[in-house]
Amino acid sequence: SVWAHAEIPLRILDAAAMDSLVFGVVLVTDRLTGIIEGRDDEITSNDEPGHDITSLGADRGPGNSEEISYLDGHIRLQYDPIEWTVDNEMSDNPDAASQLRYFNNEAFAMIIPERVEVPLENLREIALQNLESESTEVSVIGRGGVVSRGKQFLTMDVTATLELYRTFMRSYYYSDSSGSFQLICWTSENLGQEYVTVFDRFAAGLRIGP
Repeated sequence: SVWAHAEIPLRILDAAAMDSLVFGVVLVTDRLTGIIEGRDDEITSNDEPGHDITSLGADRGPGNSEEISYLDGHIRLQYDPIEWTVDNEMSDNPDAASQLRYFNNEAFAMIIPERVEVPLENLREIALQNLESESTEVSVIGRGGVVSRGKQFLTMDVTATLELYRTFMRSYYYSDSSGSFQLICWTSENLGQEYVTVFDRFAAGLRIGP
């Protein structure tokens, strides 16, 4: 199929266009859930300590947050229910454990846990390979890492054309002996840099281990 390019601010998209944008990312992430079986050869290792985002989630506690757990409770996500709403009707992808919408309907997030441990660099690069196979005009605008509560997450910022719309995606990757984990956040390309801090704040709600 042919993917058209459209520079349309997300704030003026109607409900049908918003659903199309969500579907475009879901279409790609449906393919990402199987990456643990993908290629892992010839992937260069990256040593990126990243900046610490722990303080962005410092105000979350039992009284002002909700929590979702993954991988038998090994990974937990605390989030502000005023900012984010669980909406698992965005797709019927059985591997997407959680799907959330930002309060103003301008941004979205999907959490994909896997029980198999995957080297972080492999996880990120194979995710990119899958994205490139399912969309057009893919550009990596940043590879890096963040630290939250002493745990290292790799990140990747990408722009791509999905279901007619230019999309910005910021993904967070984590893996250890309990399994692997992807947090994929996205919005319209023209709002991407505005939402980086929003996405980092959301990711700062991740808790690993006991």
